[in-house]
Amino acid sequence: MTLSSSSQVNLGVFSPNEVGSISGSISASDSIEYFFNVTDSMGVYLTLADLSDDLDISLLNYSSGSYHQIASSQNSGTDSESLFKYLSPGYYKAIVSYYGRVSGDGGTSNFTLKYDAKTFQENSLTPNDPGFGDQWYLFNTGQGNGLDNEDIFAPEAWK
Repeated sequence: MTLSSSSQVNLGVFSPNEVGSISGSISASDSIEYFFNVTDSMGVYLTLADLSDDLDISLLNYSSGSYHQIASSQNSGTDSESLFKYLSPGYYKAIVSYYGRVSGDGGTSNFTLKYDAKTFQENSLTPNDPGFGDQWYLFNTGQGNGLDNEDIFAPEAWK
């Protein structure tokens, strides 16, 4: 499926082993919002690939009646943009936004948005300990406004 700029897309419910991609194009100063929800806690990789211009991706979580940014990637140029976030059950949106022209052709900027909820599941093990989420040094998901991935990568090592 290919989408044009200024679009809103519902990706539905992400399952723990889901992998997919969607192609799109965007004009200068536009953005595309991809809505999805999560019913089980899971790690999700979001990647912007096949970029013809400089685009950015942000991930937002719905809480308290509005969306709040929880992660973003802002590489320069046409290098792929990628982010990882361990998500709790809830509603989310990923925003792909135009940043700058690189291709020089003045047309629309093309990209592929890839989402991967399978790789983390396959390469890590999270315990069912109810206090695990408070042990940020084992697996830091940004608890208490901390920095993601500032931990010892315990779930990956346990696998």
